[in-house]
Amino acid sequence: MKGLLAGLVALGVLGMQYGMCDACRWALAASHAAPIRAEMIATETSHALATQAWDEPHLPKVAEGKFYTAKEIFDNQWKHVDGWGVGAYDPETLKPRRYRSSDAAVNDTAPHEVDAAFLASVRNTTSQMVMTHVRASSAGEPEESNSHPFVFGQLLWMHHGGCPDHDALQDVLKEEGVEKDEHADGVTDSEYIGALFAHYLADDLGDADASAAQTLAERTEFSLDELRNALYKTVQRIQKLSDEADAPSSLNFAVSDGRHLVATRYRTSDEDPPTLYYSLGSDWDPALEQFSKVSMPVGDAHVLRGETLLVASEPLSKNEDAMRTWQPLIKDQMLSYDLEDVSSSSTQVVQATPAPSALEGLLDEVIEELAEMHNIENVDELRRVATIFFESADKEDFIFNFDDIWPLAGYTLKGNAKRAVVGVG
Repeated sequence: MKGLLAGLVALGVLGMQYGMCDACRWALAASHAAPIRAEMIATETSHALATQAWDEPHLPKVAEGKFYTAKEIFDNQWKHVDGWGVGAYDPETLKPRRYRSSDAAVNDTAPHEVDAAFLASVRNTTSQMVMTHVRASSAGEPEESNSHPFVFGQLLWMHHGGCPDHDALQDVLKEEGVEKDEHADGVTDSEYIGALFAHYLADDLGDADASAAQTLAERTEFSLDELRNALYKTVQRIQKLSDEADAPSSLNFAVSDGRHLVATRYRTSDEDPPTLYYSLGSDWDPALEQFSKVSMPVGDAHVLRGETLLVASEPLSKNEDAMRTWQPLIKDQMLSYDLEDVSSSSTQVVQATPAPSALEGLLDEVIEELAEMHNIENVDELRRVATIFFESADKEDFIFNFDDIWPLAGYTLKGNAKRAVVGVG
């Protein structure tokens, strides 16, 4: 039972401690049908990224999070004035283009004027893949080199969150053989983790004689599986680092090669990660703030359908009708989107490896939760079958879906089983 499961995971319960870790806001748009103007997501909607840079948090549906507390909203970072960035892909060459600054995108005092360079950048950027970012620094001063998105060969990378143990993260780069100077010119945890991702991606491509930078420079396109697998490894390694350092990390990432997009919402501890929302439709018009149906559930997976995908730290609209189409990305969830083949786009499990001593307790915890969710009386039978799967699996690469074992236990699965997954490795 190895490989990628489409579904939502109940492992290692994640979370968010707002404040230092909630250090940025970002928004992106991707379309397989037509180019998108960056200003549509940066300045034109009622809660565009420029508004999110200074406005109070707009976090609908956050109370549905398993580890939500009202304190999260009040503790959430309001001001993001330590730099901005705009990334996109040239319509002709599909090469990444980027504009960055250490200045605030928006003045943090009334009347909140938009920075002229930021405004010019978004007005001059049109692409089928657009990324925008405003920063509130948790590590690294407001310098242009510390502003997102970061570039690794063909890839654009950005992050909302933080990895508090900065020194330990640098040690991880050395351990993994990442040549920092070859991959990163800033000093942020976000770029360091991006360098780690680039290293894993290049390593998977199998050219042992070339450096990661050389390998990535030669590639102009990556498959969704290649991007997802490298991101899985990155999340796993930061999970391990956070466990060892007893310092939780928030890992809301977005990475694209111009044709594909992968994004995650992840936290290495028991609390909710920073929020991340998505909306998908074929008739998105920010002036009218209209959206069509977001997604179509298929089994445990949510397969994304539509021509324009929006992903943002907070919904880009406060319009009531438009708000119905914004969905929070569930904790521990990965979203993938293929601009050339929408049928392969989906949300999936993010896998990570909890400490071995926690596995048995985690199994019991999830079984008890499922029993309560679905009013199962014969919990012992469910535990018996689940234990057979657990004991027969390779603990270093173990993942099972309760859809697989439920029939063997004599039950019919009813309702939404989005927490009915345990995964390791």
